[in-house]
Amino acid sequence: MKTTPVHLARRLSQILLSAVGQAVPHDGARNEFGTLMAILQNPVIDQKRLAALMVLDATTIGQLVDNLERKGHVRRIASPTDRRVNLLEVTESGREVVATYRPRIIQAQDEVLSVLTHVEKQTLIDLMSRVVEANPQHDRPGGGRRSPKPSSA
Repeated sequence: MKTTPVHLARRLSQILLSAVGQAVPHDGARNEFGTLMAILQNPVIDQKRLAALMVLDATTIGQLVDNLERKGHVRRIASPTDRRVNLLEVTESGREVVATYRPRIIQAQDEVLSVLTHVEKQTLIDLMSRVVEANPQHDRPGGGRRSPKPSSA
């Protein structure tokens, strides 16, 4: 079992999530920081595009945005071109959260990966990215929990 990719990927995920979880406060959902980062990196984004970018379903992204809005870290702004759409913006409070916790998260990740050289870390990231990008049919909300939708041809 030690050498099966699914087992090792799950364990590495557990280890990284545990390390990062210790670096940030426990009052938020696991994906809140990632959501803030995604909005900051895509400043004119709506919830639907954010869900696709983060590979999360609409309900989950809605809950994340609601929680972040309630905490004052994100605000919804009516789209000037489509009044049915709200664009998302990180508030000053949200920027402070990112400025405070981003270095801690990077440090936690670096500590977990400290057994690797810089070249090995980059190789690991490159290989993981290649596998993810080569398997878009499995990279979807609920992947592994739900059967893929049949393709319409």
